[in-house]
Amino acid sequence: MTARTLVSIDQNGGWRSAAAAGFVKAEPKQANALASARDHRRLANMAIWADLPSGGEDHVETILKAFGESGRIARDLWVLRTLHPAAAVRAAIAAGLSTGERSLIIDANRGRLAWSNLGLDAETKLRRIWDGGHKPAP
Repeated sequence: MTARTLVSIDQNGGWRSAAAAGFVKAEPKQANALASARDHRRLANMAIWADLPSGGEDHVETILKAFGESGRIARDLWVLRTLHPAAAVRAAIAAGLSTGERSLIIDANRGRLAWSNLGLDAETKLRRIWDGGHKPAP
């Protein structure tokens, strides 16, 4: 039996991988995918910032409403409660961004970040700090 073997723990079906059912240890890549899938089944609170010089705020609000309960709390800041991952929210928003427009999605519950068009310096700094590579000054 491998981590990907489908098993059922009841007679009525309910098939899932042997790793998800706890019969075998998941492979590292698969373990990350399983954890990610579990994350997407619980609600998450997100903060969404978007710099929209061309005025696409209505577009962002429409998209966020499709993902769950949302509200605008400032000119360029929204909150969202959703089952979807930050990357999916980012992809939907990014599809409607114009040149020079930027966005940042913070998933407060899952500890995830997603962004669009922030630029290389900002993205490098985000990754370094968010992933724990930055040590605060004493």
